[in-house]
Amino acid sequence: MIPGLVQTVLHLATRPLTDRRVTVRVGDADASMTVADVACSVGALGLALGQFDDVRVVVEDVEWNGRTARRLAVTCTNVHVNPGPTLVAEPVEVELALGPQDVDRLDLGADGVLRWGVVPLVPFVEDGELWVRTGFLPLRRQVPVPPLPGGLRLTGVRTGDREVVLTARSERWRERVPLGRLARLLRSA
Repeated sequence: MIPGLVQTVLHLATRPLTDRRVTVRVGDADASMTVADVACSVGALGLALGQFDDVRVVVEDVEWNGRTARRLAVTCTNVHVNPGPTLVAEPVEVELALGPQDVDRLDLGADGVLRWGVVPLVPFVEDGELWVRTGFLPLRRQVPVPPLPGGLRLTGVRTGDREVVLTARSERWRERVPLGRLARLLRSA
């Protein structure tokens, strides 16, 4: 009964955030995006411990530091606040979808095949690094990926539906949240 009530209150509290364009500071640059979905789940044990079981945030039309992305989905498990206040989640999984317009100098065909000119490319992740190999020659090349925040490590890549989807995971994410920023966020909701 109580977890269901908490779920309803969380849904009502996060509803004003959806379909809204927001700008947040990421590192030393601003990122703007449209919030598509915010979902939280809490069970009886999580409620007793003051934590969320899962928090999932999906944003679309992301613009950051001269780059764009079709969609970014972040799923945090075991979310709680430690003194400081520090937001902690263990683990965190991220999925970043790039459309044809987001992938420089590459063609992403309707067949889901990534191409450079006429050369088909097969992306893959090996030891947390992004690589591509040609579809018919034994050539492979590492693709530079900027350092990922919060201990995120690249875990996978797939193509299809005219998009390239990168996945990453961090076993534990810790982020200090200044009280002023937390209060502004709660007021804007």
